[in-house]
Amino acid sequence: MTRVRAAVLLAVIFVAGTATGAMGTAAWMRHRAHASAWGPARVERALQRRMARRLDLDATQREALKTIAVDTRARMDGVRRQAMEQVGEALDQAYDRLEPSLRPEQRRTLEQMRREARARFSRPRGDEKTR
Repeated sequence: MTRVRAAVLLAVIFVAGTATGAMGTAAWMRHRAHASAWGPARVERALQRRMARRLDLDATQREALKTIAVDTRARMDGVRRQAMEQVGEALDQAYDRLEPSLRPEQRRTLEQMRREARARFSRPRGDEKTR
Protein backbone atom coordinates (compact mmCIF):
# COMPACT_ATOMS: atom_id res chain seq x y z
CA MET A 1 0.00 0.00 0.00
CA THR A 2 2.94 2.34 0.57
CA ARG A 3 3.88 2.15 -3.11
CA VAL A 4 0.33 3.09 -4.08
CA ARG A 5 0.41 6.08 -1.74
CA ALA A 6 3.79 7.09 -3.10
CA ALA A 7 2.47 6.85 -6.66
CA VAL A 8 -0.62 8.88 -5.76
CA LEU A 9 1.53 11.50 -4.02
CA LEU A 10 3.79 11.68 -7.06
CA ALA A 11 0.75 12.12 -9.32
CA VAL A 12 -0.62 14.88 -7.08
CA ILE A 13 2.71 16.66 -7.09
CA PHE A 14 2.92 16.34 -10.87
CA VAL A 15 -0.61 17.66 -11.46
CA ALA A 16 -0.14 20.47 -8.96
CA GLY A 17 3.20 21.42 -10.49
CA THR A 18 1.79 21.39 -14.00
CA ALA A 19 -1.22 23.47 -13.02
CA THR A 20 0.90 25.89 -11.01
CA GLY A 21 3.37 26.27 -13.85
CA ALA A 22 0.66 26.85 -16.43
CA MET A 23 -1.18 29.36 -14.26
CA GLY A 24 2.02 31.12 -13.26
CA THR A 25 3.12 31.42 -16.87
CA ALA A 26 -0.29 32.72 -17.93
CA ALA A 27 -0.30 35.27 -15.11
CA TRP A 28 3.22 36.42 -15.95
CA MET A 29 2.41 36.75 -19.65
CA ARG A 30 -0.81 38.62 -18.89
CA HIS A 31 1.13 40.96 -16.61
CA ARG A 32 3.78 41.56 -19.25
CA ALA A 33 1.17 42.15 -21.95
CA HIS A 34 -0.66 44.71 -19.82
CA ALA A 35 2.53 46.34 -18.60
CA SER A 36 3.81 46.92 -22.11
CA ALA A 37 0.38 47.30 -23.78
CA TRP A 38 1.51 44.82 -26.44
CA GLY A 39 -1.82 43.19 -27.15
CA PRO A 40 -2.44 41.03 -30.23
CA ALA A 41 -3.57 43.95 -32.41
CA ARG A 42 -0.45 45.97 -31.64
CA VAL A 43 1.83 43.00 -32.24
CA GLU A 44 0.07 42.37 -35.55
CA ARG A 45 0.58 45.98 -36.67
CA ALA A 46 4.25 45.92 -35.63
CA LEU A 47 4.84 42.70 -37.57
CA GLN A 48 3.12 44.15 -40.63
CA ARG A 49 5.28 47.30 -40.48
CA ARG A 50 8.44 45.22 -40.08
CA MET A 51 7.56 42.93 -42.98
CA ALA A 52 6.56 45.85 -45.20
CA ARG A 53 9.83 47.62 -44.46
CA ARG A 54 12.10 44.58 -44.86
CA LEU A 55 10.35 43.36 -48.01
CA ASP A 56 9.98 46.89 -49.38
CA LEU A 57 6.29 46.34 -50.11
CA ASP A 58 4.28 48.77 -52.21
CA ALA A 59 0.76 49.92 -51.21
CA THR A 60 -1.01 47.04 -52.97
CA GLN A 61 1.26 44.49 -51.35
CA ARG A 62 0.73 46.11 -47.94
CA GLU A 63 -3.05 45.79 -48.34
CA ALA A 64 -2.62 42.13 -49.27
CA LEU A 65 -0.41 41.63 -46.21
CA LYS A 66 -3.02 43.31 -44.00
CA THR A 67 -5.75 40.98 -45.28
CA ILE A 68 -3.52 37.94 -44.82
CA ALA A 69 -2.59 39.05 -41.29
CA VAL A 70 -6.24 39.46 -40.27
CA ASP A 71 -7.12 36.04 -41.70
CA THR A 72 -4.11 34.44 -40.02
CA ARG A 73 -4.92 35.99 -36.66
CA ALA A 74 -8.48 34.65 -36.85
CA ARG A 75 -7.15 31.20 -37.69
CA MET A 76 -4.58 31.35 -34.88
CA ASP A 77 -7.31 32.43 -32.43
CA GLY A 78 -9.25 29.30 -33.37
CA VAL A 79 -6.18 27.13 -32.87
CA ARG A 80 -5.52 28.80 -29.50
CA ARG A 81 -9.13 28.22 -28.39
CA GLN A 82 -8.90 24.56 -29.39
CA ALA A 83 -5.62 24.16 -27.54
CA MET A 84 -7.05 25.77 -24.41
CA GLU A 85 -10.06 23.44 -24.57
CA GLN A 86 -7.72 20.45 -24.83
CA VAL A 87 -5.67 21.73 -21.89
CA GLY A 88 -8.87 22.07 -19.88
CA GLU A 89 -9.94 18.54 -20.82
CA ALA A 90 -6.53 17.12 -19.86
CA LEU A 91 -6.66 18.87 -16.50
CA ASP A 92 -10.23 17.66 -15.90
CA GLN A 93 -9.13 14.10 -16.64
CA ALA A 94 -6.21 14.46 -14.23
CA TYR A 95 -8.52 15.78 -11.52
CA ASP A 96 -10.98 12.94 -12.17
CA ARG A 97 -8.23 10.34 -11.90
CA LEU A 98 -6.86 11.86 -8.72
CA GLU A 99 -10.16 12.38 -6.91
CA PRO A 100 -10.87 8.73 -5.90
CA SER A 101 -7.62 8.55 -3.94
CA LEU A 102 -8.35 11.66 -1.86
CA ARG A 103 -9.99 12.06 1.51
CA PRO A 104 -13.26 14.08 1.63
CA GLU A 105 -11.60 17.35 2.74
CA GLN A 106 -8.96 16.92 0.03
CA ARG A 107 -11.72 16.38 -2.55
CA ARG A 108 -13.34 19.67 -1.53
CA THR A 109 -10.00 21.44 -1.89
CA LEU A 110 -9.41 19.78 -5.26
CA GLU A 111 -12.84 20.92 -6.44
CA GLN A 112 -12.00 24.49 -5.38
CA MET A 113 -8.70 24.25 -7.27
CA ARG A 114 -10.59 22.99 -10.31
CA ARG A 115 -13.02 25.94 -10.20
CA GLU A 116 -10.13 28.40 -9.86
CA ALA A 117 -8.31 26.84 -12.81
CA ARG A 118 -11.46 26.97 -14.96
CA ALA A 119 -11.95 30.63 -14.10
CA ARG A 120 -8.37 31.44 -15.08
CA PHE A 121 -8.48 29.50 -18.32
CA SER A 122 -11.88 30.86 -19.37
CA ARG A 123 -10.90 34.54 -19.19
CA PRO A 124 -10.44 36.32 -22.50
CA ARG A 125 -6.81 36.78 -23.44
CA GLY A 126 -4.99 39.78 -24.78
CA ASP A 127 -6.50 42.86 -26.29
CA GLU A 128 -9.95 41.54 -27.19
CA LYS A 129 -11.54 44.98 -27.65
CA THR A 130 -9.30 45.89 -30.58
CA ARG A 131 -10.27 42.86 -32.65
